[in-house]
Formats: sequence, structure tokens, C-alpha cells
Amino acid sequence: MNKPEILAPVGAMPQLIAAVRSGADAVYMGTKNFNARRNAENISDLKEAVAYCHARGVRVYVTFNTLLLEKEIDAAAKEAKYIAECGVDAVILQDLAAAEIFKQVCPTLPLHASTQMSIHNLAGVQMLEKLGFSRAVLAREMSKKEIQYIAENSSMELEVFIHGAHCMSVSGQCYMSSVLGLRSGNRGLCAQPCRLDWRLGKKNYALSLKDLSLMQSISELAEIGVCSLKIEGRMKRPEYVASAVRECIRARNGEKPDMQLLGNVFSRSGFTDGYFRGRRNAQMFGRRTDEDAAKTASVLKNIENSYRNEAQLIGISMQCEILRGREMKLTVFDGENNVTVWGNKSQDAMNAAATVDSVKSALEKCGGTIFYAENIEVDLDDGLFIPRSELNALRQNALAELLSLREKLPKREVFDYKKEEYKAQVDKKSAEYRLILSDFSQFDNKMAEIASMIALYPKDILNNKETLAPYIEKIAVRIPAFVGALDEKSLCESLTKIRELGIKHGFAGNLGTIRLLADAGFNIHGTHNLNITNGIALETYKELGLSDAEVSFEADMRTISSIKKSLPVGILAYGYLPLMLLRSCPNANEKGCSSCNGKAVLTDRKNKRFPLLCHEKKYQELLNSCPLWLGDKKTDLEKFDHIDLLFTKETKEECLSVIEQYSNAEKADGEFTRGLYYREIL
Repeated sequence: MNKPEILAPVGAMPQLIAAVRSGADAVYMGTKNFNARRNAENISDLKEAVAYCHARGVRVYVTFNTLLLEKEIDAAAKEAKYIAECGVDAVILQDLAAAEIFKQVCPTLPLHASTQMSIHNLAGVQMLEKLGFSRAVLAREMSKKEIQYIAENSSMELEVFIHGAHCMSVSGQCYMSSVLGLRSGNRGLCAQPCRLDWRLGKKNYALSLKDLSLMQSISELAEIGVCSLKIEGRMKRPEYVASAVRECIRARNGEKPDMQLLGNVFSRSGFTDGYFRGRRNAQMFGRRTDEDAAKTASVLKNIENSYRNEAQLIGISMQCEILRGREMKLTVFDGENNVTVWGNKSQDAMNAAATVDSVKSALEKCGGTIFYAENIEVDLDDGLFIPRSELNALRQNALAELLSLREKLPKREVFDYKKEEYKAQVDKKSAEYRLILSDFSQFDNKMAEIASMIALYPKDILNNKETLAPYIEKIAVRIPAFVGALDEKSLCESLTKIRELGIKHGFAGNLGTIRLLADAGFNIHGTHNLNITNGIALETYKELGLSDAEVSFEADMRTISSIKKSLPVGILAYGYLPLMLLRSCPNANEKGCSSCNGKAVLTDRKNKRFPLLCHEKKYQELLNSCPLWLGDKKTDLEKFDHIDLLFTKETKEECLSVIEQYSNAEKADGEFTRGLYYREIL
């Protein structure tokens, strides 16, 4: 059976030591910049960390998984070169710009796709292969059947989170922290507003999930082909890392993990495997209580003692030669590295002579080092006296040289980054309006007179073919934000039927749906979900077949204006901004969502109301409490190639009213937000 690696989180050197001494096969860590846990202490000396890990047989993956702004490209390239020079084993990326930078700076360095890339279907994994990635960190929201489907149909390495905190939102699709507090999760500074007391009816803390744990399912993950078991927690204590690694090893070895211990170390009212088991219900929700915290305090000391001393991780072979009249010779071999040291000349014994067993007994005492003796061969002449101290010195010198040899950083060929000048998009016309509808009830034939495109979900197009027939040139298919691996086939069938109607355009928000639209022969238009904040990413999406794209609504106007545009660029100019993409509904009961009418509303501590938009009970979007409004910002909107109006909970009449107000450059009625376009996120 496949033996997946155990991948441990590291926020600083204490966590690194805990992970390695507890038996992790690999660790992932960030440097000070461009990683999704910028609030962590992070590693200040990456070379030291890599040397420490490699000496002990542990791989090092560096997180470089934030969105890059145009102004950060030079700094990002410099950081990428430093990371490559440190001899790391892979980098974990979110932004396609980062991927292009690393490909140029260090072509041989493996690229891992962060869970921030929202990869949750086979088509997404296939796109990663096309882009040169070697591993995909799958979305945490996937079931066993979905993971297995991808594993059976792809050669890509698959990494799965098996223990730790659950984000409420699909990673990479959460904008709550930035929109409400200017601290972007996509930029590594999530303030975790979802852990506050959001209310839904009588339910408190309605956006707080229990921690994930698949410890008891590790054999299943190994069986279906998952190559890496990832523990979440770069902000957690060293004791948390140590206990999670140890229990993961036990589970991988077929033993029963101590779930009570893990719960005592850290949990939020217990653990959940709801996504993996396909049970997305109220049992998935929980929060950190005072009782949970008290349990943690009671177990930390014992765990700390478990990794206090150096762990003997590396097996070695020893060959010792002690011959009359010659210097003693000891060679040690770790499977790759070979070291030989010499000692004093042997002496004839006056009394008791050394034996092979007495020499082996002295050499095998490797305690306090990372080594243990697997095999010792001794060539010893009879009648010689060997002081124990000399054998100890011989062993110590050999192991010190072997450790030094193992600590040498591997050499990769590293190049300077050279900016490519992308051909700018030219012949800009006046900005066109595009309307993005969430339900066919919002459609009116008057919209076709104003808009260049009207995007509808596949079911709305197929169920209303006759009504839409006169406007077919302006209709676009809007791909759902979450297309699970087991839903790809039915979506492809729908896309084929839609293409046969003469519809040519499709809206996509992730790598997987770009692939599905391309295969079906559509002109592809990127949505805000692609999180485009720089020109390199825009150019990469152009190479993947996009005709144009929305920039991220997390980018402010100054940032947007600095992007080198190789494609026509649009802006999301109206709508109740989607703060979260959810696959576990806060309104679900113990049996799931069978009794829900799909019209729930959450309230925050200030009693503001946030609508929850349900999509066929497959996923939900949590919307902002008031709409984004740029209707009166005509001068700014004219800088874009297309202006996108997103309609979610509005009636047809409300949609038409908004369109008219935008056409007339009017100010908003009632409460509204400018979003992040005139505020700079951190």
C-alpha cells in the first residue's frame, strides 16, 4: 500500500524542532513575506532550517501562497531567488504569477498548488499539470469519493489536509476579512471574523466549524492514492505539532490514534470528518470553549517532554578496522554519504584484550545524536588493548563529520528574474455592460438592449431555450463557483447542449472550469474568483485561453491601474459581494439541508443582515449586507473594457432599476459600499 508522507506545519524554530523530533517526513513553512500566515513568527534563517531538516532526512516546502500586487513583483522575484538558493524541496503557490517567477528563477524546483487555488475537481488538476505543477493540495471541502475520482484519473501528486482548523469558506474564495476589515486572507492576514458570534435564528457562532480530523481515515487515504497527509497549524504551539505528528504516525502504522489526546491539545468542541464522509450537517459546527482551553493546559508539559531530546532518526552502517601497529579506522555510511576517520595506533593488551563485542558496544552508543547503528562490522586483531575513550572519540568524530556532510545545502541552478514586457491590449472601445444573473426570474428582454452579455447558469439556459432564442448572441453560460469532481460529467453534457444552441461565451472562476469551457469550445471570460492582481497572472490566463477577465475586487483602483494589461480587463462594479463560498451551510440541521427554503440570513454583532444564497443545495454564498455601488463613478468605470453588474437576490424590477441608474451615472439609493476599490488592503 502507498505510504503517504506526514507533512507538519512550522511557524518558527520551536515548531520545527517539535515536528522533526516527533518524526515528520516533511515540513512546510513560510519566510517573512508572501505566505498565507504572515502573522506567524515564520522562519528568519531559511538556510539554517533547511540544513537542520535535511540532515535529519526531512523535506522542506516553503509557502509562497499569497496574491502578488504589481508593485511587489520585484520583491517577490528576489525572495523567490533566495528561497531557491536555500535548497528547499518545493514551493507552495497560489498566484500564477508566482509560478511563472519560480519557473524562470529555478526551473528544477517543484511547484505545489496551494489549497488557496481552490482545486476541487479533475479538470483543475489537469490544468495544474499543464502549468507545470507536480502536486495539488486539494480543497478541504472534498469527499472521499471526489478525492478518489481525481486520484484514479490523474498522475498528479495529491496532498490532503487531515488534521487542524477548518476555514468556513473554500480557501481562496473568502473575502470577508478584507471587505469587513481590510485584512485579506488571500494576502496572508486573515483576521478570522468568521470565529465571531454570527447568528442565524437561534444558532450562535454560525460560521465556526469544528476542527478537521481524518486521523482515523488515514488507511483509506493511503489506499486511494493520496501521497501527502497535511497537518494544519502554522500558528499553533510546538506541542500541538508534536502530538499531531506522533498520532499521525501511529495511524499510518495501523494503530489507533489517541483522539482524546488530540482533542485535549486543541479542538473546537471536538472534531469533524463531515466533508470527507459526505455528511455536511449541523454536526460540523463548533467553537473553542473555556473547557477546551482548560484541557489544553493540562497536557502540554508531558507533550513537551516527548521531544525535548534529539531523536535518533537516521540509520547508519559502521565498519571499524583495528589492526596491530596501525591507526584505528572507522567508516560510517548513511545510504548516501560516506565518512572515514582515523584514530591512534592500537596497543598490545597487558591484561584483558578488546573483543569484537566490546568494540561494537562502544560504537553503537549514538545517543544524543540523530543517528542509530543499524549494522556494525569490526575487523579486530587478537590481543589488542583499545581504550573506551578512544572508541568514543572515533565514533563522535565520525558522526560529527557525517552530520556536517548531511547539512550541506543541495545546489540548484538559479537565475536572475527578467521581467517580460507583455504586449498591451490595444484599440480600447467604450466600456460595455455585462449582466451576471443568479436566477432566470431576473431576466428581462430589455436587458439585451443595454448589455453586451447576459450570463446565466446552465440550468436557466436549458430550461428557457425558447425565451432566450432571440438574444442568443448575447447570452453567456455562467459556470457555478463550485463544481465538485463528481459533477464534472453532467456539467460537460450541459455545456455541449448549450454550445449547440449557438451560445459562444462562458464565464469561469477557477482553473477547472476554464478547462471545461475550453474543451466545449467556448470563448472564456474570467470572473473575479480568479483573484487577478497583477499583469503576469493576467498574461498566464491569456495563454490558457481567456478572452478577457475581471480583476480581483480586493485590488484598489491604484493597483488596478498599475497592472500591465495583455487582455481586456473588466471590473465588478455592482452587487452584493460574495464574502464566502461555502460547502457547509450554516442553516443546515442535524439531517442536512432538507428542510431549508434556501433564504437564510445571518446577523453579525452589530445586527447587520448578511444574506445566504443557496445554489441547488450544493454550495452557498454568503453575501455582504449592502451592495457595492460605483454607478456615480463614471470616470473611473470608463477606464475598463467592460463593467460587470452582479445580481444575486434582486428581483427583475430591482435589476432593471440598477441598470438604469448605472446608465445614468446616478448615486445609490440607501446603504451601499465602495468595496475595496478606494481602500488599500493589507
